[in-house]
Amino acid sequence: MKALLHSGARLTAVLCFSDLLASGALLALREAGLSPGKDVSVVGFDDLEEARFMAPPLTTVKIDQPALGLAAAELLLKRIADPAIPRQVTTVPAELVIRATSGPAPAD
Repeated sequence: MKALLHSGARLTAVLCFSDLLASGALLALREAGLSPGKDVSVVGFDDLEEARFMAPPLTTVKIDQPALGLAAAELLLKRIADPAIPRQVTTVPAELVIRATSGPAPAD
């Protein structure tokens, strides 16, 4: 996040690989004097329990963890049974949990 801020790029939003990385982005934004959710939107991924208690509460993508585990296990068992099967794509339910770190892009 610090490298992005120092790059001179005009950021309006950042999507992080995980809620943990998003918490670091929130810290870097505050250290730079920016307001997460107002100056730059930040979205995490995982919906960790702590996400709702971050300052400000983190917008995140919540996935159905049991469905993800089941889908992964099913694909693994198919691959073990027949290593030559073609690659498969599967989807699991996901939900955007909107909290205070997201909002409209700031006006110029």
